[in-house]
Amino acid sequence: MGVRGVAPITPVNRSGGSPGVVSQQLCRAPGPRRTAVAPEKRLMNMPIRPRHDDRADSRADGRDGSRADDRDDRRASSRADGRTVSRADGLADARPGGAGKGGRDRRSLLSAAVGATAVSAVGLTGLAAGTTRAAGPYRSSGGRDTAVILGREVDVSLASPEVVRLFTSFFEAKTAADVDATMAHFARDMTYIDATLGWSWYRWQDLHDLFAGLMPTWPKTAASYPTRIIGDATSALVHFTDTPELFGHEIRPLGAVDFRRGRIVRWIDYWDGRAFTLAGIREQRTPADRFPADFGESAVGERAAPQLRSVVKWLGAAFGAGDASGAAALFHPDAVFDDLAAHVHIEGRTSLADFLRRALPVLPYGAGSRVRHAVGGARGGGYEWTNPGAPAPRGNTALALDRSGLITRLTTVWDSSLWTDGRIGRVQGATILQ
Repeated sequence: MGVRGVAPITPVNRSGGSPGVVSQQLCRAPGPRRTAVAPEKRLMNMPIRPRHDDRADSRADGRDGSRADDRDDRRASSRADGRTVSRADGLADARPGGAGKGGRDRRSLLSAAVGATAVSAVGLTGLAAGTTRAAGPYRSSGGRDTAVILGREVDVSLASPEVVRLFTSFFEAKTAADVDATMAHFARDMTYIDATLGWSWYRWQDLHDLFAGLMPTWPKTAASYPTRIIGDATSALVHFTDTPELFGHEIRPLGAVDFRRGRIVRWIDYWDGRAFTLAGIREQRTPADRFPADFGESAVGERAAPQLRSVVKWLGAAFGAGDASGAAALFHPDAVFDDLAAHVHIEGRTSLADFLRRALPVLPYGAGSRVRHAVGGARGGGYEWTNPGAPAPRGNTALALDRSGLITRLTTVWDSSLWTDGRIGRVQGATILQ
């Protein structure tokens, strides 16, 4: 799945994929790019900044993320259509993160990339949208349930207009390799974690420096684009794709994203590690005893729509208890179930109930699992889950609901590289009706 003629890559420092670019109306044209460099060469010998949570430091030295965001919003210029991008001088005085403690030098993956980069960012007035929830699903022009983002049709049938604009701007900025425009989407007190590799950033400046070192090396063919958006401008779940030119292999994460006043305060990516090949993922994954424990959910709180939280509560409880019939009762009779890691696709509640009866005892989101955090609106979103006793101890599940609250579609992903081939085969065998 890597680039033709390029050896498997060391993935980009702790970010299994993420943010995008602002359209021509939203951001300035990116500067000239350097000649494309093979991923494994541009990521060699790059020392990684230690993982460190600077929230306490921010309070100690008087920095406050939300106040900084407010200053950015006030200083950004605006036009009648609300889609103007301008330089936010207030971000230029941000301090880089401190040394922190105990980071792992992951074979010096990001040396040249994470250097002393000048801090500058762009304020996006059009993205400082409020958090009012939309009354119904967003429909693009022509009455369709899709929006065209980066030339691709994206399912936005269960997304609010505000969150569609936010993600459009983000993925356009990322694909354009515009560091300032990409980082303008993040709040100062942000958390960004690749939950598959265990790579984490708790400092805005560290994530900025990562992109500043990597983006100029991306070829023009590189792209990061959404395929499905569920939720609203308070929190959402986004299905997206990072093409092989970015990180050496194509990855398709499910991202759980929380917003505050139009900026990202928490983004956690989950994807199947086998996309990097077994050898590649084992080399890059953080050891279990060093895996980040703080995923930032306590800082943002539970802000998903009450309807969704109720479904997540009951589904999480049924899955965790291994209650197949209780879980199946929460699904629509024509529901679709997809486990992206196990490559399982099931249609219909009857068949799903039979599968769950045999598979829940061994599935990582089954017996013993519990809900970590929920994101999304009244018609859908998703929830992150953990299962400390399972070989694959964490994952993310997307949910779509009908107007009565029944689940019409479930899509889940977790790291199947932590499972043996035989174990995956047994779960696939559970789909065969007896």
